[in-house]
This record gives sequence, C-alpha cells and structure tokens, in this order.
Amino acid sequence: MVKYTLNYFNKNFNSISLMFHAAGVEFNDNYMTREQWLENKSNAQRFPLHQLPTLEVDDNVICQSKAICRFLARELGFYGNNSLEQAVIDEVCETLHELGVELMKIALAGHDAETKKTKLEEFYASDKYKLLMGFISKTLKRHNEGKAFISGEKLSLADFNLVGMLCFIELDLKEFPEISALRERVLSVEKIKKYMETQKE
Repeated sequence: MVKYTLNYFNKNFNSISLMFHAAGVEFNDNYMTREQWLENKSNAQRFPLHQLPTLEVDDNVICQSKAICRFLARELGFYGNNSLEQAVIDEVCETLHELGVELMKIALAGHDAETKKTKLEEFYASDKYKLLMGFISKTLKRHNEGKAFISGEKLSLADFNLVGMLCFIELDLKEFPEISALRERVLSVEKIKKYMETQKE
C-alpha cells in the first residue's frame, strides 16, 4: 500500500486534500504552522525547493502544487478518460490559476480591509473577471451536456480546483449560476460532504 504524506500550510479545503477524501484514500495530513515550517524548511530531502506544498509518496517527494495535483489526479482517477477530457480539465485549471493570480495581487497589495473590499468589487465587475469566469461557465455548458461535473459524469481535478478556490474565497457568482450549482453538486458528494462537516467542527 502506498504511503502518502501531504505537507501544506492551508489545512482546509485545498484541492489535494479534497481528492484524497473523495477517493477514500488514507494520507497523512501534515498541516504545518508557520513556526513548524521555519524549523523544517531547510530539510532538503523533504523540501527540495524549500517551499510548500510537497507530497511524499513512499520514499519519493513531489514538489510544486500543479505537479502534485496532476500526479494525484492520475493516480486516483480524477484526470478524465481520454486526452480531450484531460485538455478540458487543464483548460479550466489554468484559467483558475490565472484568476487566482489576479486575486493574489489584490490580497498581497497591503490594502486595508475596506480598500481590499473595493478592489475585489472592481475586479468582479471587470472584463477580465467576466472573461475568465465566463470561459469556465461556457466550458461547463459545452462539455458537461447536462451531466454532473466539468468533464462529464466523473469528478475531475478541475472540479476540485474550482471548489477549493470557492471554499477559500467567496467569488461573485451572480452572473454564473452554473458554477454555483456545480459547487453544490461537488459538495454534496457523500465523502466530500462528510469531510467538510468534520472541518466545520
């Protein structure tokens, strides 16, 4: 049996943890506080790039969050059934990454709470936000064909990345009801629902 250890800052709602729980695969959830990380980051064997997250797979260490997500999606069956489905999953994941970059610019700009709120509202009203979210919404409509998830009947990495982001930050979804409905479908999956309930406690 493969032994997995996830080393991460954000304990709750990241897409890697969601995949493990959805698949019912046991892993060591090694959430690290800032103090613990500072004590351990010089360990080159466990943290070759001196950064998080890393995924330990038996005696191997995988760095970079995108590489970890794609590896785990393949291992656990969350990376589509063919090359076209994988391309759709990658499209959505890269679009979410681009969205995340824009949000991090606002989050890390040093604004006070009121200014940050204003900047977020401006971004949600921008053509850039509507383009990115609109692409995800259109992709969902185009490839979903009335099925449950982004690439069809099966959960995929794209679903986990989307829900992970929406659990971390409450995006403006008024113009994108399809995305809001997808979030609820994913969170209603029994294993994910149970996991989320334990996190609330």
